[in-house]
Amino acid sequence: MDWDAIVCTCQNRESANAIYKELLVRQNLKIISPKTLLLTVDDPQTNIGSGSAALNALLCTAERISAQTGYTSIDNNALSNSRILILLLGTTFPVSACGHAFMPHPDTQSSSDDFKHNLMYTNMDNLLDLLKKLIPSNSPNGVWICNTDMLLMPQAKLDPLDISDVVGHKIGVLTVKATPQHATHHGTCQLTAGGDFKSIMYKGALEEVKKMADDNGQVDMIAGIAYLTPEVAEVFVSFHIFPPLDSCTYIALDSGAKPVSVSLFYDILMCLTTDMTLPDYEEGKYISSTTLQMHTTGEAVLLRKLRRTLWKHMVQSRKISMKAIPLHNVEHSYLKYNAQDVIHRYFSFKRSQNDKYVVLNSRLPKGIDIGDGSLLIGCDFVQPYIKIGQNCFVSGVSGSLLIPVQSLGSYHCLIPDNIALQELRVSVGFGKKRHKMTVMTICGIQDDLKLSTQSPGMTFCNEPWKAFLERTGIVDTDLWPSDFPESKKTLMSARLFPAAHPNVEVGIAEVFWLIGNVKDPLKLILARWRSSWRLSLKEVLQCVDTEAELARQRRLFYELQVTKMMDVLVQGTDVCLTDLFQTAVAMNYQDHLLESLDKAVELAQEKNASPGGSFSLACRIYSCIADVMSYTAGSTVIRSGPASNASWREAFALLDAAELTGNLIPATRALATERKKWMNNGMDTIVRAARHYEKAAQTITLIIVNTVTKHMKVTPLLNPSLAAKTVVTAPVRIDIAGGWSDTPPQAYEHGGKVCTLAIKLKGERPVRSTVKRIPEMKIVVIWGDGWTDVLSELSDFSDYSQPRASAALLKCALICSGIVDYPSNDSLEKQLKEKFGCGFELKSSANVPLGSGLGTSGILSSCVLASLYHATGRQCDRSSLVHATLKVEQMLTSGGGWQDQIGGLYPGAKISESPRNPSQLVVKTDEISVPDGFMAKLNRHLHLVYTGRTRLAKNLLQDVLRRWHSRESTVVTTMRGLVENAEHAKTAFEKGDLCGLGASLANAQRHKLVMAPGSLPTSVQSLVERIKNDIYGYMLAGAGGGGFLAIIAKKEGFGSKLQVIIAGSLDFEQFEIFPTEVDLEGLAYQNE
Repeated sequence: MDWDAIVCTCQNRESANAIYKELLVRQNLKIISPKTLLLTVDDPQTNIGSGSAALNALLCTAERISAQTGYTSIDNNALSNSRILILLLGTTFPVSACGHAFMPHPDTQSSSDDFKHNLMYTNMDNLLDLLKKLIPSNSPNGVWICNTDMLLMPQAKLDPLDISDVVGHKIGVLTVKATPQHATHHGTCQLTAGGDFKSIMYKGALEEVKKMADDNGQVDMIAGIAYLTPEVAEVFVSFHIFPPLDSCTYIALDSGAKPVSVSLFYDILMCLTTDMTLPDYEEGKYISSTTLQMHTTGEAVLLRKLRRTLWKHMVQSRKISMKAIPLHNVEHSYLKYNAQDVIHRYFSFKRSQNDKYVVLNSRLPKGIDIGDGSLLIGCDFVQPYIKIGQNCFVSGVSGSLLIPVQSLGSYHCLIPDNIALQELRVSVGFGKKRHKMTVMTICGIQDDLKLSTQSPGMTFCNEPWKAFLERTGIVDTDLWPSDFPESKKTLMSARLFPAAHPNVEVGIAEVFWLIGNVKDPLKLILARWRSSWRLSLKEVLQCVDTEAELARQRRLFYELQVTKMMDVLVQGTDVCLTDLFQTAVAMNYQDHLLESLDKAVELAQEKNASPGGSFSLACRIYSCIADVMSYTAGSTVIRSGPASNASWREAFALLDAAELTGNLIPATRALATERKKWMNNGMDTIVRAARHYEKAAQTITLIIVNTVTKHMKVTPLLNPSLAAKTVVTAPVRIDIAGGWSDTPPQAYEHGGKVCTLAIKLKGERPVRSTVKRIPEMKIVVIWGDGWTDVLSELSDFSDYSQPRASAALLKCALICSGIVDYPSNDSLEKQLKEKFGCGFELKSSANVPLGSGLGTSGILSSCVLASLYHATGRQCDRSSLVHATLKVEQMLTSGGGWQDQIGGLYPGAKISESPRNPSQLVVKTDEISVPDGFMAKLNRHLHLVYTGRTRLAKNLLQDVLRRWHSRESTVVTTMRGLVENAEHAKTAFEKGDLCGLGASLANAQRHKLVMAPGSLPTSVQSLVERIKNDIYGYMLAGAGGGGFLAIIAKKEGFGSKLQVIIAGSLDFEQFEIFPTEVDLEGLAYQNE
């Protein structure tokens, strides 16, 4: 479900601006819908209360939506057509710089090999995900209000909420089941059998709460989420015109009045409980005792008047009611005020019970020793050899923790047991005169921050307060003004923490002196501490630079992800990196990411003894760089295009040289130097540069594919006839199973396996190549429907690598076969005269529709090579032709695999395999032995239908290669399935199992739809639907879907029925059945 608006309540304008940027990042990453209106509303004053914050946010949202629809005042229907989420970010939280909402969620714990979250996953993110799952997509409009001071963890699959009863003037409040002990810290509710609220008890005594338990010993508890129907939301918006309810909104502030603080659940909604009476409500019965104590006499009078007004408009006039919405299979945990509770909550959600400590979004140095039960969040240590005691909470610490003491042994820093240490970035001052600094705070995890120093149980850093004062020499007047009320002297208000000093740097030493880790016999640290400008924890939290803190969290998480990325790339792990790339670009980190990818190439080179291994890794990394650049350019720029700009020539020359030197570092640096010149010249320029990186990846692939030359055995013919004309013919093929796994680089990075079947079309072997010797020292090439080129100059071969160039395939074959040396200082005439004493006429043809999917291009390349070798007195076996054809297709930059040529070179059914080996590509083929008579039987059940729809594999190949290089999970999984399916097809052939063979075809079709989505035309789907009960399986041939549909029928004679179906529908008017049969000869020669 997508929200029409997401609204966050914030403490001040600075934090509102920072949080808006966080929401915007999520919207740019499509975590939040691009259509969602984002609002961050600063509360009228700090500690305004959830009720006042919600009413103020609702008013501001209604104003904004009304303005967007052209109204100059609030439209009464502003909220009736929208689904709005209001997130109450609450007040400061001592153990999180940015409050409850932006604490890392326990699920942000990341393993070394996953990229589950592309941003640090916060409590707010978890709530957004949870609500998306809980609220049905067809849910009615209205306003959802959600606290963010609790952790909600699903314990099982979540069912959508049932809000069908919450209509008209009703409010739905989510409830969870909890133990009475847990509920004593929250709001316990008593419900009727129909789900109405009888009463709500806030922080009730345990014995009172137990009286509300059900038969299972559990109670219903407020979950912190409420739903307002549009009718109720309209009533809430109207409160701003009724004094003193206007004091809950900015209206009071702008009218010169003082805003009032009220709670949403325990002040506003309390009046809707059925047991409540007006007198009890006015006096605040069941309302938080803490809230009552906070109000002065004047405020108490105002609150009574406010409650009376609420009662009038919600109970007497509108008859609003409140229904419980049970929330099942979710564990509720409220984050309390001290670090010990936070540690407990995070450990209850940790991934493994074997984890002795929890580390979230932190970079750890070598030699760190973390005690059992400790929690580290957002730390970026620089100094090594740190010891963190047991049950510690350490947050936000970055840089060095070097302590100049001699008593720590081999450690540079020692944090004692049960300590909470935080480093916070703050901004102090007014307007533009603000100073940014960091402040380090410390306390014990069990210290009660709100307890008065006069209390006998008062401790600081686990030491009795009086003992702390005696040890340090600190006195009350160091911490509070002389007229400060004794009852308000707490750890929250004590100015303990140095922020700045006029002469020296303060912070870490002074903080560790506070806990006794740094001795001060001469009272020098005490003097420095006293002369420094110090802040209380309350002041620190009020001055937190929210934007700096959130930016630091984002950057640290990103850098940790980049570290994992480097490991993934250098180790060659099949982990998808696309989300990381898109996130980095969304956060404007693309320059850093690109430089990191450059370094990954160098690391791969250093850590791989075999140059071939590092080349394969570099190929993927170059493609990743192209991905990042394309994401930077945006989706409005075409990704594919030419990549031979002269300014990249030097870098590509170094890349070519790397084939001999085995060193990619010079080329990588040259590519990076050129890239940086292109990155700031507009989106079009960036994507043009990205194309050159894709060409670099393709060049690396070609280098590795060139290792096939080791498996190309060309020998002289024993009795060369050197006939005037050599003719080579071959069948086409059906890729029964495994197609796509044969395409470089996945053919050697993953390993490929394909089962193919050689076939004739209309009784003919449709692929043919003829070579004739001619007396002129030139080469005449004739192809297709009689197109002719005369190649008389060596420069005529300069475009051999451009697939769309005239006779490009034939030119590549002439170079690969050694008939033409290119480049060369010798002219073409000289080469032909010295080598052969004649020229050649080369004619190729394939009587197959373009884009048929029957492997025509690869098979034709093999025929051309075979005819050229034969015509020049040489020979090579089928395996050598397979490898030579691979080289031709890489030279042509068409990027083809090896299964096409194998399908036509070898007779009948065969299975071929290229093992996983990042250093080289080698293919082995075995003909499959089938039962006697099976091929004849297959001929009677196999049908081939030309669909009239062509699909060129080249158009799809680039997309698949990009997805493979980024290790898209669906592609990686499908690659495994392709290889397995090829084995299944082989088994079916060996057993003579038509049904099993049909199943392999069907699986192959499913795999192709994953690799090439949309490659099954609607007309083909329609035909398959009509014949599905008559067939064992079907598949569109070829890597890109192709033009031919292969069918294995259940019964003989199905062709007649198929013909009737095709002839009987205009949907199939372009379809044609091609008679087909298995070819049992493969490639064949003849001299004329």
